[in-house]
Amino acid sequence: LALDVGASLVAERFLVRSLCLFLDLQESPTDEEHVQTYLWLGRSYKDRGKSQDIRVCYEMGLLIALHAKNLHSQLVVAKLLSRLYADMLLYAQSIVYYEHCVSVSRELKDKKLEGECLEKLSSFYLSLNTEKSSRKSLDYTKQSLRISIDLGKREEESETWLQVGRIYYLIQEDELADMYLQAAVKTAQRMNDPRFALSIYEEAGDVYFKGQRNRMAAAHFYRDGSLAFARSIKDTHSEFRVLSKMTELLMSQGEQEEALQYAKLAVEIAGQTGVCGNERAAYHRLATVYYSQQQHEMAENYYVKSLSLGPPVLQHPMEARYYAKVYSRLGNLTLHELKDAHDAVGYFQLALAAALEDHSDPKTLYIVYMKLAEIHGNHMPNDQLCQVYRDKAQSLIRVLADMDSSGADPQVLNAAGRRNDQNRETWLDAHMGNTERCGVTPAPGPHMTHTTPEDYSLKGHCPAESDCPHVDVSGSETDTVVSQSLSESNLSGSFDTAREHISDSSSTTDTYQNPADGKDSEFDSDLSMPSQICTNHTGDITGAMGNRDTDPDVQDEESTPTRESVTESGGHEQAESRNSDTSVSEDSEEKEVYL
Repeated sequence: LALDVGASLVAERFLVRSLCLFLDLQESPTDEEHVQTYLWLGRSYKDRGKSQDIRVCYEMGLLIALHAKNLHSQLVVAKLLSRLYADMLLYAQSIVYYEHCVSVSRELKDKKLEGECLEKLSSFYLSLNTEKSSRKSLDYTKQSLRISIDLGKREEESETWLQVGRIYYLIQEDELADMYLQAAVKTAQRMNDPRFALSIYEEAGDVYFKGQRNRMAAAHFYRDGSLAFARSIKDTHSEFRVLSKMTELLMSQGEQEEALQYAKLAVEIAGQTGVCGNERAAYHRLATVYYSQQQHEMAENYYVKSLSLGPPVLQHPMEARYYAKVYSRLGNLTLHELKDAHDAVGYFQLALAAALEDHSDPKTLYIVYMKLAEIHGNHMPNDQLCQVYRDKAQSLIRVLADMDSSGADPQVLNAAGRRNDQNRETWLDAHMGNTERCGVTPAPGPHMTHTTPEDYSLKGHCPAESDCPHVDVSGSETDTVVSQSLSESNLSGSFDTAREHISDSSSTTDTYQNPADGKDSEFDSDLSMPSQICTNHTGDITGAMGNRDTDPDVQDEESTPTRESVTESGGHEQAESRNSDTSVSEDSEEKEVYL
């Protein structure tokens, strides 16, 4: 009762007295109650964060259960100990206790329980992330598979076939991986449950889609399996998700024309999902495909369309970074490809307004200032404005230099971080004041609402079931390019050093990029789906067992950041006012734009 009301100290006193009484009852059959007392005492310590005391209580409980040969109590306490060590990231100790759980379940002759313990044990071995542990995980998963087949559990059987395929892919045995993945989808098809078959096909495709080898093998599972089942049951959310994955997959493999067809289909389906974020992400992805094909006017049109679908109020400062990048891309596109300096100034002014909202990213602000200085120095000559923007950019060099130098030492980083927080407020106020004094008024930017970090989460902004697209605005451009830009601008004052480095792909950092193109994927990864994974695939495989639904990282795209509404008509007037036969040729120095 004391534990239930949160009185852990009171509970501890009662439990300690109880344990003293149990010492006088060693010959009585009270082992279960004795073990339970230690578990409750451990719980009282847990409420106060005493991890070592918790461990002692649980291990004492296990010793009593072992002495009494009480299998049920052994199973309960061993699971608690395994979970405790897993929370401490001590997976080797967790494995010891779960191996004991497997042996206890075999003594109890409980096949279902044994299969569950084997799956958990497999995931722990996989977490060790070595070839030896991966093969051990594979062995336990196969044992679990045999139990699922014996019990006739088709659903668990299909998921276990899938897990074995994942592990084979992880240890680079692709032929065996494909064989087990095919077995998983065939088992799912025999269940006559199209939704379950859809999820298994999609997860099988994700094994290749998230990987680094043979990624095009995912197309078969997506196109012939997931997409077909989604259309048969009219599941527009799943159809949109798979179309988006197909677009990114084909883009990463250089299949631009086919990617364009899937991107157009995704735009059509996005409108039927009833989720504005899906439509917005689809337009951005379509714009990126056009951009990669050098159809710059179409790219501009759909970027503006994507921006016009954003809600009117920012929910988090990190959203401003996304808008700064999009408007910077539009500015560079219109300046260097469409040769329209007037429109480029408008886009860079919007990028400036967004960059001023993001106090944590002075690099982007520096780039925008230098781009505006370049325009007023070379394309629309205005010596006063050119000097204003150039001075503001130069004032940021010290802040950026502190950030670069502090990255080498964690202690220096903390100290520099505190200085930078103070400096950013100073230069932000100064920049805003100088702008007003010089008569330079940035275009209206997004306005912030006061929210706590808990109120906003890129992954939790909307429920997983809502199929909202996810916009990862956390990526930033490379420090190397910016550092080089800073040093060169000090020596030469050249505006060309501040050009933005823009990607041609809508994929994430795992997506293949052709080095010859001189482009990186960071910008377009900001609008890519969360289904892409990082180079460490272990985490995705570890959590895959026992989860019938598609992995949360490949759920429908989650919520996008918001900004002040950009009217669609204004953006289209700006795009359409441009002469369609404007030359897109330019000097090689102006064509590549680096951040």
